[in-house]
Amino acid sequence: MKKHAYLIIAHNNFDQLSFLISLIDHPKNDIFIHIDKKVKDTTFESLRRKLSQQVKHSRVEFTDRVDVIWGHYSLIESEMILFEAASEAGDYCYYHLISGSDLPIVSQETIHNFFDKHSGKIFLTLVDDEILQNNNIFERVKYYHIFPMIHTRSNLPNLLFKFIRKLQRLFLYFQKVLHVNRLRRYNVQLGYASNWVSLDDSTVRVLLSEKDWIRKIFKNSIVCDELFVPTIINKNKLQDKIYYSVGVTDKQDEFQGNLRYINWWDGSPYEWTDSEKDLEQLRYAVSNGHFFSRKFDLEKYPKLKDFIIKLQNDES
Repeated sequence: MKKHAYLIIAHNNFDQLSFLISLIDHPKNDIFIHIDKKVKDTTFESLRRKLSQQVKHSRVEFTDRVDVIWGHYSLIESEMILFEAASEAGDYCYYHLISGSDLPIVSQETIHNFFDKHSGKIFLTLVDDEILQNNNIFERVKYYHIFPMIHTRSNLPNLLFKFIRKLQRLFLYFQKVLHVNRLRRYNVQLGYASNWVSLDDSTVRVLLSEKDWIRKIFKNSIVCDELFVPTIINKNKLQDKIYYSVGVTDKQDEFQGNLRYINWWDGSPYEWTDSEKDLEQLRYAVSNGHFFSRKFDLEKYPKLKDFIIKLQNDES
């Protein structure tokens, strides 16, 4: 019996993480967890013991940890750590990359039955070409970013942040004048998609075989976690494996090919509440073929916990 591997990136809300684990704890699943290095070692060890004792059916492993910074290569690094750890641990038919703020909105039986029927397909959400152009995706990679950890969400003192930003802009300006393009020599089409994906085993093995190339290309880029998987798919001509290749435009009624219903039209992304409007949208997500959703915060909206359980029971 080939199993599924759930790969989880988490940094807070550990009670919610425990609830997530309870929903995916299943004889056909194993669970691999990356906890941000910023989490204190004592908290991490306590969490490790708690979650390891909690599971009844799945194998649970905690990976090596890195300090994950939004928009920085460290997010790719944490994802690759998870893919590698799971691939080395067992022979899985699918690898589901999710965050600690995600929850499944259908039963594990529904998920396994679906993936059995669509074995070998790649599940990610591609982005519409117009959005790709408007977001200056190519500039994220074609130029060298000397301070890739410094971006609009940085917590540096204001004056230091402004100085570094000016230095970065100056360095980018000279690269534009000199027509620098780091991608030109590789003759590869840059991809743009969701970083939360479900990949079959053969695609994960391709991804891991490209580990050094991924680091070389994306180490000095910014907001690159949305780019590396679809770029590797393009590089290795795996596009025909993509289950749903229509690019999204961030509208409410669109199908999202990674099977994760993420609300971009109300936020960046929007955090679900327990309002009837939001609950109805989550019901719609299930009816439209989505298996997961994000973002949730059960500390703020604890009623969502019972709603998710009921949603799965009603669906199954």
